[in-house]
Amino acid sequence: MLTNFELLDIANKMNIDCIDGCYYKDELILQKFKPNKAYVINLANSDDDNDGTHWTCLYSKKNKDDITEYIYFDSTGVIYPDEVKQFTNQPKIPYNKKNIQPSYNDACGFFILAFLYWLNVYENRTNVLYLDCETFLSMYDNMNEKADLIKNEFILSQFFKEAPINENKYKSITESSFD
Repeated sequence: MLTNFELLDIANKMNIDCIDGCYYKDELILQKFKPNKAYVINLANSDDDNDGTHWTCLYSKKNKDDITEYIYFDSTGVIYPDEVKQFTNQPKIPYNKKNIQPSYNDACGFFILAFLYWLNVYENRTNVLYLDCETFLSMYDNMNEKADLIKNEFILSQFFKEAPINENKYKSITESSFD
């Protein structure tokens, strides 16, 4: 499982600039909620005797009508803890029910990063929060059904590939090197 420092470092390299921070779930109430931010949440409590258990994410965005929309993302498709509801002061928060990560896999932080990249950096997103969430999830198989783990891991891995070399730059290098 990624540490909070690794998660934030990778987010920076991916140009994901919406993350307010990484918090244990019981630390959320100590924060001031800000719209248009992502809160990466570890489902452990800060006083638990471990280094965390599972990363999830609360994301909010103001829509074109200036209404704040929320989405809670958990790669295992589980509902948000009460601390998230208290933090947002919302009676109900939309969340994904699709499990795209098997329970024995510890890639939760990478799924969070891919999700936030899709919502904030990916150039072909629609900027309609719930539509973009549905599109992101539609790429993956549901692990609660007959699923292809290799497919899900392959799709996830594509978010973390280095940028391909610019073809024109490559052509100019090879042409100048081989007269």
